[in-house]
Amino acid sequence: MSEVSKNDGKTILFVSHNMGLVSRLCTSGLLLSKGNLVSIGDMNDLIRIYLQTDVREKAVVELPIVNNERAHFTRIGLQNDYGDWINEFSLGDNITVIIEFDIPETEDDQVMLAMQIETSNGYHIANVIDKDSLFIQGYQRGINKIRISVHDVRLYPDTYYLSFWIGDRASYPIQHVTNLLKFSIINGGKLTQRNLPQDTGLIFFTPDWEVV
Repeated sequence: MSEVSKNDGKTILFVSHNMGLVSRLCTSGLLLSKGNLVSIGDMNDLIRIYLQTDVREKAVVELPIVNNERAHFTRIGLQNDYGDWINEFSLGDNITVIIEFDIPETEDDQVMLAMQIETSNGYHIANVIDKDSLFIQGYQRGINKIRISVHDVRLYPDTYYLSFWIGDRASYPIQHVTNLLKFSIINGGKLTQRNLPQDTGLIFFTPDWEVV
């Protein structure tokens, strides 16, 4: 898209909620909210405004049935340790992902689940698959509810996007929903009270220090 814009001198209108793609493909833009113009200008400035004003979106999403003859997600959300649906966490918090999906009677129940985590800049930092955690007990036909517990999350403050995938055991995709949920890691929390600039790191380490 950028090559067409530069080489042919054309203006291309690109509409997206994926800040990673927007930052890579666009230099300027318009920020809209409910059909109203919020701001216009440099894309990096617009991304910062978007992330500041749009961080408290839904922490749980109901998904429409695309094909009731194939396995499909029905609801996915984020919870804290108290079972509240939230999408804002502090450094060192635990994050629980609740996934509900349906396997119809006509579908093979030998499916596999995966979750991908992406930074606001579009970098893929994790691809979590059920079998990697030795969760191979299998699912059942009908509604399944799975809890994924991610303990002591040490990602630097930023907004992160979650995508979800369901496929068969041969890794053939059945359904893939990208950037369905997003969550924010904010400064503070039980691990440190100092501010951690987003561009200075990705993972917060606290190794043992000693004089030898």
